[in-house]
Amino acid sequence: THGEMGAIGAGLARSGIPCLPLQVGPGGRLGRFTRLVRHLREMRTTVLHVHHFNMLAVVELAARIARVPRIVLTEHSTHQLRTKPSVLRRARRRADRPDVVTVVDDGLAEFLVENVGVPTDRIRVIPNGVDTEEFRPAPVGSLRHPDLPRAEILVGYVGRLHADKDPINLVRALEQVPADILQKMHVVLIGDGSLRSEVEEAVLSSGISEHLTLLGDRQDVSELLPALDCFVLPSRTEGLPVALLEAMSCGLPVIATEVGGVPRAIGDAGILVPAQDSAALASALVRVARDPTLRRRLGESARQRAEEVHDRAKMFEAYMAELFPDRQA
Repeated sequence: THGEMGAIGAGLARSGIPCLPLQVGPGGRLGRFTRLVRHLREMRTTVLHVHHFNMLAVVELAARIARVPRIVLTEHSTHQLRTKPSVLRRARRRADRPDVVTVVDDGLAEFLVENVGVPTDRIRVIPNGVDTEEFRPAPVGSLRHPDLPRAEILVGYVGRLHADKDPINLVRALEQVPADILQKMHVVLIGDGSLRSEVEEAVLSSGISEHLTLLGDRQDVSELLPALDCFVLPSRTEGLPVALLEAMSCGLPVIATEVGGVPRAIGDAGILVPAQDSAALASALVRVARDPTLRRRLGESARQRAEEVHDRAKMFEAYMAELFPDRQA
C-alpha cells in the first residue's frame, strides 16, 4: 500500500494476505523505494498489479530493478487525467510501460488510447463486479431493516460524503420535491467523509431534516440495500462505482448522474440525469415515487444486468487471465 493500511488493508491482513505500507519507515522516498525493491525480490514477484498511472510512476523503476517480469495497470477513472496536467504528462511518458492496461469501461479505454497514447492492443475492458449472491433482492414480504426509518418511499445513497459524490446536490433536489411526495419519502445517506458537517448544515437550513437520515459508515450494506425502494447516485465524477452495482444487484431502480461509466452500467435499468442538476434529480425522484410499476420494471432490469454483466466471478476470471496468462494456456 502507498499510504496507510486503511480498511481494505486491514481486511486483507485478517485474511492472511501480507500488506506492506511503503510510507511507514525511515528514509523518505529513498527508504520507500528500497523497501519496495527488497519486498519484490523477497516475494519473488512474477506480476505487479498497479492501480492508476500515478502509482505506476512510483513503483515502476523498483519493479524493473527487482526484475518483475509482468506489470499490469488498472485505471478506474479519467478524472485526474482530465483535471491535472501533471498527472496526464506522467501517464503519457509511461503509456507503453505496462504489459496490459485494464479499464472498467469502454469510454475510459477510448480516452487512454486517444489522449494518453496507450497502445490499443494492450487495453482490456473488465467491468467492475459484485457478489450477486450476497447482494440480492429482499424476499417478498420481508420486513424493513430495523435501523432504517419508516417511509412509503425509502431512497438510499451509499458512498463517501465527498465533493466528487456531490451529496449536497441530493439535498438541494429534496428541497424541490413537492410537499405531497416529500411526506411519503425518506432519504438515507450511508457513508461518511469530509463533507459530513456541510451536509448536516445544508439539511438543517433547508428544512428537510425529518426526511433525511445520515447513517454513517456501515458494515451491513448488503442488508440495508434490499430494504430500500430506490438508489440514488448524485456524483459529479465517477469511474464505475461498486455501490451502484451493488444496488443494481439488489434489484433497486437507480437514479444516477450521467458521468463516467455510469450510463453504460445502468443501460435501461435506471434514470439518468445531468450532473449538478438538482432540478432534474428532483424530477426523477418524483417520477419514481409516483410510479410503482416503473420502480418494479427498473429494479428487475437492474438485477438482470448485474447478473449478466457485473457478476464478480466473471470479473475475477477476466483479471486472472490478464495477470497470469501462462496459467490460462
